[in-house]
Formats: sequence, C-alpha cells, structure tokens
Amino acid sequence: MYECKNCGGKLRFSIEEQKLVCISCGSQEAPEDYVSNTDADAVQYMDVRTYHCPHCAGELIYEDTEAVVFCPYCDSSTVLSDKLTKIAKPRYIIPFGITKEECKDEYVKMMKKAVYAPSELKSREHIDSFRGIYMPYWYYTFDIEGKASMSEAKLFTVWTSHRVEVEYKAEMKGFYQDASSSFADELSDAIKPFDTALKKDFSPAYLSGFYADCPDTVPEIYTGRLRSIVEEVVDSKVRNVEVFSKYQSEYLDTGVNAAIQLQKPQVAMLPVWFLSYKKGERIAYATINGQTGRLSMDVPVDYKKFFIGTSIAFVILYLLLNLFLVVKPTILILITALLAVIVLGVFKWEVAKLLVHEKSSDDAGVQYVIKKKDKNKPKSKWKEDEELETLMTAVQEHDKDSKINILNVVINIILGAGLLFRCITLLSRGTPGAFLNPVVLIACLIMGSVFFTKSVKINRHLQKGYGHIVAFLALLTVIVISLINPVDDIYYYIGAFASLAAVVISLVDLIRLYNLLSTRPLPQFKRTGGDDNA
Repeated sequence: MYECKNCGGKLRFSIEEQKLVCISCGSQEAPEDYVSNTDADAVQYMDVRTYHCPHCAGELIYEDTEAVVFCPYCDSSTVLSDKLTKIAKPRYIIPFGITKEECKDEYVKMMKKAVYAPSELKSREHIDSFRGIYMPYWYYTFDIEGKASMSEAKLFTVWTSHRVEVEYKAEMKGFYQDASSSFADELSDAIKPFDTALKKDFSPAYLSGFYADCPDTVPEIYTGRLRSIVEEVVDSKVRNVEVFSKYQSEYLDTGVNAAIQLQKPQVAMLPVWFLSYKKGERIAYATINGQTGRLSMDVPVDYKKFFIGTSIAFVILYLLLNLFLVVKPTILILITALLAVIVLGVFKWEVAKLLVHEKSSDDAGVQYVIKKKDKNKPKSKWKEDEELETLMTAVQEHDKDSKINILNVVINIILGAGLLFRCITLLSRGTPGAFLNPVVLIACLIMGSVFFTKSVKINRHLQKGYGHIVAFLALLTVIVISLINPVDDIYYYIGAFASLAAVVISLVDLIRLYNLLSTRPLPQFKRTGGDDNA
C-alpha cells in the first residue's frame, strides 16, 4: 500500500490525472517518486503481495489492502489470503489511459449490435464488473545488420549493366507478445496494437488499485514468429530505398541478406480491462485495450432469442415466396437437400475450430505450460498426443479460411449443377427439370459425404456434437425418396418436412457448438495451486 505523505491515507493511481491520488485528502504524487534506487537488488526485484484464486488457482498481484477481490479469470469473488513474495521487476509499463466508465460506454455500444446475446451480458450489474489488469508482455528489440545488392542489365542499341551494393545497420523495437498463459493469444492479439512509444520505466506505484498478472512463459516461444515479421519488414524497407527504387525494371535483381540479432527481451506491463461472464463450466471474456479502447469479446447466443428471430424471418420469407412462386414437391426435396449439405459444411467448420479452441493448440503460451508440466509423462501417452497434434495442425491449415471455403463449395455446387443442367438441356432438347434433379442430388450426396466423413474424424477427439449425424440422415432420407420417386406428392412433402425437422435439430447443435467456441473452459482445468480453504 502507498500512503499519502500528508494524511497517511491510501494512494491510488488515477487514470484521469495519471498520478497517485489520495482517496482521503486528494493530494497527488508522481508514481516515479516511489522508485527505489538504493541498490541493485531494489532495481531488479520488488516485494509484492500475491494472491492465488481458490477457485481457478490464478496468480494475481494486487497492490492494495482489500481482502475481498474478484478473480478476472473465473469471475469468482472470495476472501483471499495473501503472502509477501519477491518477483522480478518488469522493465516498462504503459499506464491505463481509458477509464472504467469509458470501457462501459464502448461495451454498451458493441452489445447493442449483439441482438442474440444473453440478457445477462447487458445487465447493469454485469457491466459494472469491469476490472483493470496489468498484463505481462515480452518486449522485443532486434539488431539488424546486413548487405543488399542490386544488379541490372539492359540491351537496346548498347549493352549496359551496373551493380549497386548497400550496407545497413538498424534497430527495430516495439514488438511484443503476452507473457501469461492465462491470457489467450487470441484475446491478446485482438486488442492490439499498443503504442509502445508511450511506455514508461516501471514503478510498482502504477499498480495501486489494479490487478497485475505474473509472467509464466519464456520469450523464445514467440521469437520464430517475430523473426519472420522482421525479415519481411527489412526486405520491404531495403527494396524501397532510393538508391534501389530509381533502378526499378523487369531486369532488376535485388539480393537482401540480413543478420538479425535479438536483444534480451524485457517484461512490460500493459493495461487491459477484463469483463468475465460465467455460465456453468464455461466462461466468456470481454477485453478492452486500456490504452486505446480497442474492444474484443466472446458473445454466446441465447437459444430463445435466436429461434424467435429466425422464426419470424422464416415466416416472412415463406409468405413472400408463396406470393410469387409455386414450389413443386420435387423442387422442395432439392431445397432440403441443399440445406442439409450447408449444415454439414458449417458443422465440419465449427468442430474443426472447436478442436483447436478446446486444446489451445494455437496458443503458444498455453502449449508451453502444458509441455513443461507434462514433460515426465509416460512415453506411451506421447504417441497419442503427437497424433492429436498432427490432426490439429492439419485442421488449422485446412480451415484457415474455412468460412470462405464453405461458401465457395456451396456456390460451386449450384453453379456446377446449373452448368450440367444447361448442357443436358441443349443435348436432349427435353424437359430440363427431369435431368436437373439427379445432378443436384448426386452433387449434394458427394459433398455431404465429404463433410460428414471429416466431421466424424475431427469430432471423435471432442465428442461434443451430433448435428452432423442428424443432418446426414436428413440428406440420405431425401436421396432415398428421390430414388423411389413415388407417384403421390404426399411422400415428397413428408420427406421434406422430416428433413427440415432434422436440419433444425442440427442447427440447435450448431448453436451449442458456437456457444462453446464463444466461451472457454474454466481456467482451473489448466492450472494447479489453488487453495479451497483460502
């Protein structure tokens, strides 16, 4: 706790004033005044009070004397026992620049667009529970040194050639990655960027009145990714220097060879506003950049709101279609088949993303902590994990742009069927509808089978979805009815109704999968060390 020099009251960091303000007398102090430079140990380390959440084992620093605190990771409130410990002192800090009220305003604006979000997310009590946390980040600086050469040759009336070489040396800084496995890389990347030019030398006084997390990863897990970025930047910068750019031609050959050396990474504390929403064994976060106000949030869907909204839209669409079109039973069957294929495609996309999401295979920090914890597990277990890791890698690569891929697949089915239908019509000069049905149904069966097979392969590692089975059965029902080709239209209508009912059931499961994607497992599944008796 930081005491006021005038009255002995409690000092807290004021975002508006950017100073420590006494809550009793209102006097102000600069946080830098509390930096101790008495010895080397004081510069490198600091004494803090650490708290372990008894519910999720999350480790927090809280520069205050309050015993009742709220854990930002599992949304629990509890009376915490604390202990005084010594931790490595961060090098830099960016103070909070966005107030809690400004966070709430940004959040409310975003939630107005989330029509199907649960009502709890929009309640005043929930919105008031924003908590400010200084999250640890690795701050990287690279030394670049190298040579670049350019050679060009032209042959017009006279043969000419020249070569230009340039030596360069530079320092690139301002790269950062979160250093806490508690903070998902997905959330961390979503609220970037921070303006690191405004960073300050760290002082523990900046933490007064806020939470802070401790780094539990190593900087090396991100250096490969950052080195690639640095190489691209260097290549682009060098190729666009004046001495090279004025010789641009189709004969230009520029060689860039840079030696990239990483300086010792430093820990920087960056401001983040956290809002947690817990339901059952899942939790959703809203995170806001405490410097810029950039917002990212997980928004689950309320089943009741979704079905009311979609039902109204469906009724309106049905009435409009019946005013202008007469849908024949055979065409209705085709429509239900296309719907089943689309549902299968979306399901495959959802389970693929969910596998990566649940296993945190795209989060370098979490993977580092898991591997560090499980390094002594039996080798027989490693084989299973390697297979799963291979599968997840394949899923990530295949589904990197999966939403666009699914849309392309649907469009290709429609366009391909239309093209074949046109060709058959020209050749047969007969009734086009009789040839269109089998073409579309075969295309739907092939594509639906592909989606279903991949969904089964991925879902066996999750066992959290059944919609693909129902949707595939709906597709097979439509195919069987079309092959039988009954005379009475009632069979077509019954089959179409049953298929649509199956599609609706599959959509319910898709919403469930989406809610799993928009929430996260409670943190205790990845952590140890919590004390239930605290």
